[in-house]
Amino acid sequence: MVRYPLDKKKQAVIELCNRNDSAESIAKSYGVPRATLYEWRRKLLSTEKIKSMSRKKNSTINTSTSLINEKAELEQQVKSLKKEVFRLQLEHDILEKSSELLKKG
Repeated sequence: MVRYPLDKKKQAVIELCNRNDSAESIAKSYGVPRATLYEWRRKLLSTEKIKSMSRKKNSTINTSTSLINEKAELEQQVKSLKKEVFRLQLEHDILEKSSELLKKG
């Protein structure tokens, strides 16, 4: 039986939690059965953390939806702020010109 150093186990668990690849392919890349990969995860992470990760698909969908909504809100804010900046710039230019006229008069 091959013993893996703790840092290799941690890296494998991180890859598993990120879910950029399937558990099977991650396990294969480390030369261990899929069950071993899950055993490492169980030993290295708390039960609460593992449970929160199992809901990742739903939370990803919710996160994506909230990010889309937040993006729309921010775009609206940007539009509003640009209008406000334009208005304030006009006001500034008018006041500056008025000041020049008053100094001449």
